[in-house]
Amino acid sequence: MKSSLTSSPSETLVALRELVEAIDRRVPYAERPGEVRISKDAALLRSEAVRHIEALLRDQNRPADQDLIDAIMADDGNPTPGGGVA
Repeated sequence: MKSSLTSSPSETLVALRELVEAIDRRVPYAERPGEVRISKDAALLRSEAVRHIEALLRDQNRPADQDLIDAIMADDGNPTPGGGVA
């Protein structure tokens, strides 16, 4: 078992996807006390997980040395404002 509190982006993606799938499988029980609150909290947790998944996927598509690439591509050798190419 892993004892580290850190995980790789791919491990985090797997865990977040599993969380979303579990929330999607959850069946609400209207007769239970607090079910409305639980359902709302689950929906908020799901949307946060989806946002994190999207951010991780965006980061995976960005080259690791993007800042260096931006600096090289800029006329003056410095990164361009906003990370774009000059």
